[in-house]
Amino acid sequence: MKLSLSSFDARGLSPQHEKCASNGSWDVIVKELVEFIAMSIVEDKDAVRVTESVAEDGRILISLVVAEGDKGKVIGRGGRVAEAIRTVLRIAAIRRGVRASLEIV
Repeated sequence: MKLSLSSFDARGLSPQHEKCASNGSWDVIVKELVEFIAMSIVEDKDAVRVTESVAEDGRILISLVVAEGDKGKVIGRGGRVAEAIRTVLRIAAIRRGVRASLEIV
């Protein structure tokens, strides 16, 4: 199930995406959310890669890989864009009862 602007309503994810997330596949939603945000920002959409791993402390680590020329757009001036993406990721993870963090590579 791919995310699009129609995947979100005023409260967050649409009911069909909430149902998917409540069935234990929250990581798919979070990965797609990060990918959707990154794809909206970058020029080289083919270079966007989102992977996940579990850190030693049990936290989910989402890694975002973008083209070298797009790193500045994803990070933003003073890191504002990166911090906004991290905030959205943390909120989505907290709603699922887990901890997650974003690494931009």
